[in-house]
Amino acid sequence: MAILVFLVTEIPYRYADTHAPDGSRFIGQIAMGDDIASYYSFIYQAASGHWIFRNNMTHMDHSPVFVNVEWLVLGQCMELFGWSSRTTFDVWRAVGALALFAGFAFLMSLVLESRLQKIAALLMCAFGGGFGWVLYLLSLRGIVDISTRLGLKNPAMDLITPIHAFGQVMKNPHFSLPHGVFLVFIGLMVLAERSGKPRWYWSAAIVAAVHGLIRPYDLISIWAFLPCFIVLEAFLARSWSIRKSLLRALPLMVTAPLLLYYVYLFTFHPVFKFWASQGVAPSIPTVWHLRAFGLAGVLCLYRLCRYRTYPLATTGDRLLVIWLLVVLFMFHAYKVLPFIPYSPQLGIPIVSAMIALGARVFPPMPGSPRRIALLAGVTAFLVVNAFSTPIYVARARQDAATNAQNYIRTKDLEAIDWLNERIDENDLIVSDYPTGTKLARFVGARVLLGHWALTPHRQELSATVDGMLAGDMGPEEAAAFLEDVSATYLYVSPLKARASQDYFASIPGLHAEFENDSVAIYRVNTETRPARRP
Repeated sequence: MAILVFLVTEIPYRYADTHAPDGSRFIGQIAMGDDIASYYSFIYQAASGHWIFRNNMTHMDHSPVFVNVEWLVLGQCMELFGWSSRTTFDVWRAVGALALFAGFAFLMSLVLESRLQKIAALLMCAFGGGFGWVLYLLSLRGIVDISTRLGLKNPAMDLITPIHAFGQVMKNPHFSLPHGVFLVFIGLMVLAERSGKPRWYWSAAIVAAVHGLIRPYDLISIWAFLPCFIVLEAFLARSWSIRKSLLRALPLMVTAPLLLYYVYLFTFHPVFKFWASQGVAPSIPTVWHLRAFGLAGVLCLYRLCRYRTYPLATTGDRLLVIWLLVVLFMFHAYKVLPFIPYSPQLGIPIVSAMIALGARVFPPMPGSPRRIALLAGVTAFLVVNAFSTPIYVARARQDAATNAQNYIRTKDLEAIDWLNERIDENDLIVSDYPTGTKLARFVGARVLLGHWALTPHRQELSATVDGMLAGDMGPEEAAAFLEDVSATYLYVSPLKARASQDYFASIPGLHAEFENDSVAIYRVNTETRPARRP
């Protein structure tokens, strides 16, 4: 199933590759260019032998302090096998698909009973979408606007954002791979509850810690829903078993140091605290969000409303419900309770909980002739559940081929090859915002400007850099700025939209070292500067 989904999601990539504008080359991504470039700023550090990372998208001096197992392994593989950034992304996406569906299959084997339920759940996960197809049909008649220009303010959320597993595999392996690991954690907790054996609680705790070192967002979820689950089970048992509660709390105890580490990193660290701004997103209407889950959400709601017919008889079922409800609450409660930690990425894996709960509604396979009727009904359900998938692929294909972030000009590649032969990992390349972010995809050095959340004071710095590149800043002022940020290179592209060469030649300490028809690279005199910390 993972291979099939991966091949289907390759369609937009192949289309974008064959429709590159003249003089450009496809980078290898179809969406989220800023985020993916920021991943590579860490992956390149791992490829250089670093296990602890710094923020390479700022000029602010700081020691390495950030740890991420996923990017560490990718960087090590990139160096070991000589992969390009594009090959690395392709392998990463394939591994993400395998991890997601392996984790999902593991969880379904524990919480579902019949073969029909498991197969239906797997197909719902693999090709599921929301009710965006209804809005798409309405948009064809001009009744509603779901154009991509709306961004995150789009009422057809499931056609824009990777809410479902299919979209995660297609657009971002940093969603799909951690999703799979998180499902393994949930599955191990279910297995521990079923067997009562401490080794499974310990296994779940270890996987939770590994997951926390891959994508920290879900640590917030674990610390929110697991205490609720512990209290609920003690209440239902009419007794408080300290031993049982401690076993259930093992993931909390093991991940507590990680949680404190992330609180420090994203709240108090002078550089990394700016990254927390990525959790600030436009308010998402609750109706839009629920509509985006489609039939998976409807089936889950039906099962919960019919709790007498489909009781939550096992601790595994109750764990799934608590996980789902708590995360949904956190996803929307910030609108009235702003102190509640929020990030839209909290909702990445919860569609799996909906499927796991809803699929229990499918009955065991009856004998003939009811067997045929049941199979026909389930098939029809799965087909309708997948209506949004071809629309998602078609829109992603079109968007990929029209998004300049997904391409790089061959003239820039010439300049990048020149840089890669000369740069040191401590060098800082100054360029405008979109160019600097894209450079991080190819260059193992620091960039300014970079990702909008990773570059502290990006708006102010962007205005300054843009003014310098346009020639609106005096030569002495430009030289002072480059000295202040400890720049090594100034990357000017495209030349025709920038100040004249005479202007850059007039900036003290700036020396032209590379130029083609579209790019000029200037080296900043660094001889008098003190050495930077590695």
